Order: sequence, then structure tokens, then C-alpha cells
Amino acid sequence: MQLGDLKLLGLDHSILNPAGYIRDLMTFAHVETGLPWWATIMLVTIFLRAAIFPLVVRVQKNNVRMQAIQPQSKALMDGLKEANTAGDKAKAQAYGHELTKLWRDNDCNPWKSMVLPLVQMPLFMSFFFAIRKMAYLPVPQLKEGGIGWVTDLTMPDPFYILPITSMALTLAVLEVGADGTGGAAKTRQMMHFTNVFRVAAVFAIPFVGKMPAALLFYWTFSNFITLCQAFFLKQQPVRRLLGIPQPTPAPPPPKGTIIEKDPTMMDTWRAARDYFTSTHKDALDRAKRHQAGSRGGFRDVIREAAPAPPTTATAAVSDAAINVTPKAGRKTSSPIIDAVAEERAKRVAAARERRNRNAQ
Repeated sequence: MQLGDLKLLGLDHSILNPAGYIRDLMTFAHVETGLPWWATIMLVTIFLRAAIFPLVVRVQKNNVRMQAIQPQSKALMDGLKEANTAGDKAKAQAYGHELTKLWRDNDCNPWKSMVLPLVQMPLFMSFFFAIRKMAYLPVPQLKEGGIGWVTDLTMPDPFYILPITSMALTLAVLEVGADGTGGAAKTRQMMHFTNVFRVAAVFAIPFVGKMPAALLFYWTFSNFITLCQAFFLKQQPVRRLLGIPQPTPAPPPPKGTIIEKDPTMMDTWRAARDYFTSTHKDALDRAKRHQAGSRGGFRDVIREAAPAPPTTATAAVSDAAINVTPKAGRKTSSPIIDAVAEERAKRVAAARERRNRNAQ
């Protein structure tokens, strides 16, 4: 295989295509090292994960510092929420200033913890699309670039070993928090999400099993590196060498405090059912209010468009208008009739405007 073969096969890419650059990097590594494609995928995966390792260390440091000030942060955020609910802008601004000062004094910020997922996800997706396009074309060398029971990397794993391994390792990454969320306190919503993902990982195996082996080989090896990296960063000598502070032990709960257990699968099922039921009910209530408002506006239009009971003046004008026989070429309207018609038009326009407001 030569460096320009991908372009000859139609796998050229634009400047803003990260998947194309990853394909070029893998081709370069394959040609220059002479490694088979399964080893090339491993080599490029290690290289890219090593490139973002400093970012992983920075996120670990930020998570530990955030965990140390969690009680103060929670108190300030609760106060900020209450002030916003009460509509007290001055008090909310004071709480926000204190919260920002607390983060700045401790050199941490919750947004810094989101940097790693925001970098890892595009990298994973670019690698995924790069390999998938090469396997579906296919690149001829991938058909003989496998290892062991999978020699053809463009075909699915016939024994389902790679699909099961990839999903098991993905679930293990989530369980131990090796994806960068290990230092953050888990909320009940996050625990429910973990339960949902446990079930989804099992049901996803038949669908993942249809993917080319090259994709699953990358997926499995990438998760394996993530777990090894998490184990590596938990060692005290490594943490001291990298300057990662020691996590502050959580204080024991007050006496008599009821410790809430982790939600079970049934708890997650009930929470999901209640959420969708309440959401559906709220949607129905909004639809009924909207429908009632629309009907009320329509009735207002009919009521306002209906002629008002004639007063003595308007009755006289109407009688005069009926008894007058206009001559050819002359206008039958009078200033009084025009004023009555204009007033009626104003009432109809006002009723239409109210109907439009109710519909919105």
C-alpha cells in the first residue's frame, strides 16, 4: 500500500474533515512501519490517547478541587436558586459573585470538567467514521489485516467476541468513572442513567455485532486503554508525580441521617414512567388551554362583529338610509353612517387581535 492509494480509491477529503486526517494518519503509520492493519489501529489509538493525556491530568486535578469545595458550592448554588425563584436579582447576583470567587480562589471550575468529554467524543466519532468508510469501501488491505479468529477486518466478527467485549468494556468505563467523571459526585439522575445504559448495552450487542471487525477492534482497544489509564492515575506515586491532589475524604453523615440507597432497575423504570406520564399530562393541559383560548377568541370576534342594539340616533339614521333612494352616480353614505361603520370595524379588529394573542 502507498500513501496516495486512499485518494485513488476515492477517499479524498476536504480541509475540514477530521475523519479524513485520521485515515491519512493510519495510512502513514501502516506504510512507514509495515505493521498489519490491526496493529496499525492500535498504534494510532495509543498515539492519539497519549496526545490528550495532559488534558486528562488537568481534568483530574480540577475534579479533586471541585470535590473539596462541594459543601460550600452546594450552599451557594442553593441560595442562588432560591433567589432566582423569588425574583431577587440583587441577591442572585451576590450569590453568583460569591460562587465565582470560590471557584477562582480554589483554581477550579465545573466547566473545566466538561472539556475532556467535549474532546474525546469528536475524536471517537472521527475515528469511528474514518474506519467505517475504509471498511465499507473496502480498502483491499483490510481484508487480510486481521488477527486470530478475525482475519477480514471488513466483515463482522462471526463469534460475537468483539461485540460482547466492546460493550462490556464500555460499561466498565462508565461504572468506574474512567471517562473523566470519576471525581464528580454522582447524582440520582446519573445513577438512573447508569441503569439505563446497563440495559442498553445488552440490547445493543446484536446491532453492534453487524459492524465491521475493524470498528469493534478499535472500540475494544480504546476502552481497554481508558481503563488502564484510570488504574494508572489512581496510584499514589503517579498522582504525586503528576501533581494531582489527594481527594478529601467525605465527612461522615450526621447521626440519624437516612442514607439513600442506589436506585435499582425497578426504581429507574418507575422514575422513567412517572417522567413520561407527567410530561404527557403537561402537554395535554397546554393543548387544552390553547384550544380553549382559541375558541374564546373566536366567540369574541363573533360577538364584536354582531351589530350593536340600535340607539335612537342610529335607528333614525338607519331609517333615513332605508327611505332614501339614491340617484345614479351619487354616494348613499353620510358622515354619521361612516362613523358607525368605522366604529364597528374597530371592534372587529380589536376582537381579532385578542384572538391572535390567545392563540400565541
